[in-house]
Amino acid sequence: MTTNASAGLAAHYAAQPAGAHEGWAPPPARVAGQSSQYPLKQLRAFRANLREDAVTHVMTMPLNDAGMRDISAYPAGMGR
Repeated sequence: MTTNASAGLAAHYAAQPAGAHEGWAPPPARVAGQSSQYPLKQLRAFRANLREDAVTHVMTMPLNDAGMRDISAYPAGMGR
């Protein structure tokens, strides 16, 4: 995945309005303004299938480390 595609994907998911995922268990993590290390660790865990979520595992499979760093950096640059 290219850097631009990674950034676009990150922007799409980061821009979801509060409450957009209500009813999901567990609710998505709020990562805006946090260190990029947390989402990077989670993306790597999903790609390695260390976290059990078949959909997220499949979504992270095509990502290389540079793409994961790009995605993780986007919400870190946002205010809380």
